[in-house]
Amino acid sequence: MASVVVTEKLFMTKDEIEKTYLDGFAKTLAKFPVGCLSKSENPDFLIRNEDGTLGIELTRIFRKPSPGESPLRAQESLRERITESAKARYVALGQPPIRVGVLFNDHVALRRRDVKQAAQALADVAMRLIPDPGERRVEECNRINRNYFPEAIDVIVVGRPERLQRSVWSIASAEDLPPLSISEVQARITAKDIRVPDYLKQCDRIWLVLCTCGAGLSSYLELSDEATQATYHGQFTRVFVYKWPSTVQELAIRSSA
Repeated sequence: MASVVVTEKLFMTKDEIEKTYLDGFAKTLAKFPVGCLSKSENPDFLIRNEDGTLGIELTRIFRKPSPGESPLRAQESLRERITESAKARYVALGQPPIRVGVLFNDHVALRRRDVKQAAQALADVAMRLIPDPGERRVEECNRINRNYFPEAIDVIVVGRPERLQRSVWSIASAEDLPPLSISEVQARITAKDIRVPDYLKQCDRIWLVLCTCGAGLSSYLELSDEATQATYHGQFTRVFVYKWPSTVQELAIRSSA
């Protein structure tokens, strides 16, 4: 089904991203275990309580490109660099806080050498569009503005909420997002399953949490109805799909030992 997804690039370390997902998962899952939580490696987190030690391994999953398609994550990365650089330029020039939404043109394949010029053009257009407090302005790429409007971008939306304390720049994308199949979900589980013996050296039980959404368009994944209802093979005690920020689906898992 066709979806329009708006994402905001989060500038966090790997550990901070993992903790963000864990916090959201813990708040969403009914009866999340209570205990002493600690960061670990192999698995990512340990929870110690009177029942023993539970290990939680988090893994983010991304959509793979179709045959002949430009790798989506590579294009996302370039879009994020353009948006991040444009925001940095805007802030460095001392401009007022604004909320910017950028819709890139899916028919333009970005290259690394495009980043600097596109970022400068994006920042310049955002400054041209600065509205009065409480207002919003929109500009689309067209034949009239092509001499200054970046070719790789379709639409730029600039808002100026009256109580906004800092500038927020986000990326909007429109694309058909096919659901994950049973085989694709099993492949993600199997990739982690080979490490379960190492995980169990640190804990008594081990959960796997497949994290989707929150990390760009390629992370916005849904499971097909068949994939949601299937039984998977692996050594994990429990397996979950966590759709950031507030949806959890437990998958049936059967021991492959």
